[in-house]
Amino acid sequence: MTTSPAAPAPPTTTPTTAPEPQLSFTEPGELIAAVPHLLGFTPSDSIVLITLTGPDLTMIGATLRADLPPPDQVPAMARRLLVPVLRHDTTATVLMVVGGALQDESGPPHRDLVDAVADELAEGGVAVAWALWVAAIEDGAPWRSYGEEQGGGVVPDPSASGMAHLATASGIVTYPSRDELAATVAPDPPVLLAERAEAVDAHAADAAGDVESEARGVRLMRDTVRRAALDVGRGPLELDEDTVVRLAVALSYPRVRDVCLRLAGQPEPIAAERVWAALTRAIPPPWCSEAALLLAITAYLRGDGALAGMAVDRALEADEAHPLAGLVRWALNLSMRPDQLRRLVERSYALAERSDAATTPDGSG
Repeated sequence: MTTSPAAPAPPTTTPTTAPEPQLSFTEPGELIAAVPHLLGFTPSDSIVLITLTGPDLTMIGATLRADLPPPDQVPAMARRLLVPVLRHDTTATVLMVVGGALQDESGPPHRDLVDAVADELAEGGVAVAWALWVAAIEDGAPWRSYGEEQGGGVVPDPSASGMAHLATASGIVTYPSRDELAATVAPDPPVLLAERAEAVDAHAADAAGDVESEARGVRLMRDTVRRAALDVGRGPLELDEDTVVRLAVALSYPRVRDVCLRLAGQPEPIAAERVWAALTRAIPPPWCSEAALLLAITAYLRGDGALAGMAVDRALEADEAHPLAGLVRWALNLSMRPDQLRRLVERSYALAERSDAATTPDGSG
């Protein structure tokens, strides 16, 4: 199988894509070891669907993840997983369960879920190429097939896989768990945020009558992203207090948001993404909604639906009336393709900029 860009899924799933360079997978254990790097974190107690496309089923499309459902929710989960699969012209899938234990001679656990999802996919015209179970995705863990042959093997070291090397070379971090990924967008302590809120409000008041403040904001944002690019791979980005306060206000300017959106669309957006993540943690609400939204958009365009969903939720927590954050959440819910989202966001920013210009004293509105 060969990796290729793919698209997101509904909010109950975690969509992702592999790094752009291509790898081939020749046996299930190798594919299982690649899953943490496809998702951006090591899943547990999860159902994972890897969609296959192309005439010879060699292209990986979207990788979807959802929590293992309780028994009474199995049919609903099966129907829900079918929706993003059909949206992206999927020919076949690899179905994987992570979690549970082998039960003597009865084979892998959660067979009812696997059967329900496979039946739902079959009704939608999608075949299941492999149906696999693994207790945990770690070096030496046993895996089993749900097929009649009951084949199996052991998982090779995920940290030494080809996908791990590609992710590292691309500057992409694979987190040990979903909780550790969530911590990358968790807000700073309330005391710090309260102090910064006063500083941000004061800076915003000072900048209100300064005609050069928007241009300075553009320069500061570009400089910050350049600096972030120099230390990619050195852990979470730390910004000084003055930079946080100034960028919080700068993100309220249309030109700064436009520059940020263009940075998010660059071939290697990791540096910009690290800046958005740092600002999402550091800026107090409601100001942090813009940084969180940029993080969501960047992650979505890169194919990291897990981070995108967390970031857009953070944006809506900070400002539940933010129209573009609501639009991005809607796009995730609909499994909109990244290229479609890009066009939608660009149009929305352009409309917002024209609206801002029309309501200024010298505008036409």
